[in-house]
Amino acid sequence: MLSIDTVLFQVSLGIAIAVSNKVGNSLGEGLPKVAKTYFYISLIITLFFAIIFMTGCTLFRYQIPRIYTSHEEVIGIVGHILPMLGLFTSIDIFQGSMSGAILAMGYQNFSIWANFISYWLIGLPLTYYIMFPLKYGVYGMWTGMTLGTFLVGFSYLCKIYFTDWEKLSATIIDRIDKEKTELNDICSVIIPV
Repeated sequence: MLSIDTVLFQVSLGIAIAVSNKVGNSLGEGLPKVAKTYFYISLIITLFFAIIFMTGCTLFRYQIPRIYTSHEEVIGIVGHILPMLGLFTSIDIFQGSMSGAILAMGYQNFSIWANFISYWLIGLPLTYYIMFPLKYGVYGMWTGMTLGTFLVGFSYLCKIYFTDWEKLSATIIDRIDKEKTELNDICSVIIPV
C-alpha cells in the first residue's frame, strides 16, 4: 500500500515544485496577488487529483490488491484499508502541494516544526495507541498517519491563509536587493573592474 501512496505522491511533488517556482518568482517580482492566485490554482488542481485518488481507492479496493497477491485474506484486509489509504493520499497530496508554497514563502522553519509536532509528537504516539492498546492493527497505523498528515496540511493552510502576502513580497524583494549588493561587493573584490 505504501508503494501505491509513493506513486500517487509524485503528483503532489510535481505540483509542489511548480507552485514553489511560480509563487516564489511572483513574490520576488513584487506580484503577491499573482503568487496567491498560483497557490489557489494549485489547490484546485490538487483537489481534482484527490477526488480521483479517493474515488479510485474506494471503488477498486478489492481489485487493486489483486495486482499484488492472490491470497483472499490479504485482499480482504487491504480492501478494508484502501479507503483509508485514499483519504490519507488525498490529504497527503494537499500537504505536499502546499509545501511548495511554504518553501517559496521562506517558511522552512515553520515547516520543520509543523512536521515534528504533527508526526512525531501527535501522529506516531496516536498510531501506536490505535494499533496496539486499541487493537486496530494496520488500520490503526493508517489512521494515526492520516491524522498526522492532516495536521501538517492544516497548519500549512493556516500559515498561508494568515500570511500578509504584500508584506512578505516586500520583505523578499528587500532580501534580494541586499543579497545583490553583497554579491556585487564580493565580485568586485574577486574580479577587479
